[in-house]
Amino acid sequence: MLKGWIKSKTTDRYLRPLREQLISMIEPGTSIVEFGCGTGDLLFRASSQIQRGKGFDSSKSLIAFAKEKKRSSSVDNLEFICADIGKHDFLMERFDYGIASLFIHALPKVNRKQVLGKLSNISGKILIADFIPPGSFKERCWLHIDEMTTGHYQHYLTYCREDGMIGLSKQCGLTVMDQMHTFDPVINIFLMQK
Repeated sequence: MLKGWIKSKTTDRYLRPLREQLISMIEPGTSIVEFGCGTGDLLFRASSQIQRGKGFDSSKSLIAFAKEKKRSSSVDNLEFICADIGKHDFLMERFDYGIASLFIHALPKVNRKQVLGKLSNISGKILIADFIPPGSFKERCWLHIDEMTTGHYQHYLTYCREDGMIGLSKQCGLTVMDQMHTFDPVINIFLMQK
């Protein structure tokens, strides 16, 4: 659970404005599924306005952190499951919103389309927060360093070569309804539907 605690004090704090922006796009009283939920930060932040939320992540320690936080905060409308989404077909229920933030670009090329397809099959609306091409040399350098240190660099490069989220949405037969800028100049939110 140390990994979850560290992530909650670093990444989750940095991404707070992004998560608040995503939550502002969700209608109250609806249901959410989040792929790559990490510590569950987005779902916890949304819990008071949604009917139910389910988060999936392949990290046992991050899911353990989320489950412990759920237990200690007495939130009863959230569920967290440790699973590799690319390898399992386990979701038959429907959700109003499917969310993935800074998750899709980190997947191997072979899994990106599969995971986005699964998310679109169970969700009415899809909200994806992910990288866009950097606008400056400085942004490009920081993004490349970030992806190298997280171990996602090769996956990120193929994601960029294939036109990022716009290219992937076309491959999956999804329509990008809107694309919104965020507090971070290299991250946009994509609203998609089938």
